[in-house]
Amino acid sequence: MKWIARQNIKVDRVACPWLIRRFIDPDAEFLIVEEDQLLRTAAAEQAIPFDAPSIPEIKLNHRGNRCSFEAVVDDYRLNAPGLAKLVISLIFLHLLQDAIQVVGFRRLQRRELLEGIEFLLPEQLADGQHVPVV
Repeated sequence: MKWIARQNIKVDRVACPWLIRRFIDPDAEFLIVEEDQLLRTAAAEQAIPFDAPSIPEIKLNHRGNRCSFEAVVDDYRLNAPGLAKLVISLIFLHLLQDAIQVVGFRRLQRRELLEGIEFLLPEQLADGQHVPVV
């Protein structure tokens, strides 16, 4: 199955592919495109779009103050042990990311986000699973 998200990697666009590969589709292929091409490319590639809050047609998206990761957990009824802790940690990372941007510090780089997730979630990643770089 193909999945598609917009460019500019942030917390949701790192965490969602990990969640999808781990619990929904181990053979998932991820496409990353510019936001204005998201719906058109999703249709052409028969890909499932996720995490594009400015596009209301996308189902796996921010919902109020809840992030796209939570939408995936809810819609696919995922309830694996430790997943609730992971959701809380990702909410924290999402808020931290927003705070850093508001305060004016440089953006967290993708590698730093991945290392942060691995640092905060060692028990979830203890079995050798790593957050994929997409």
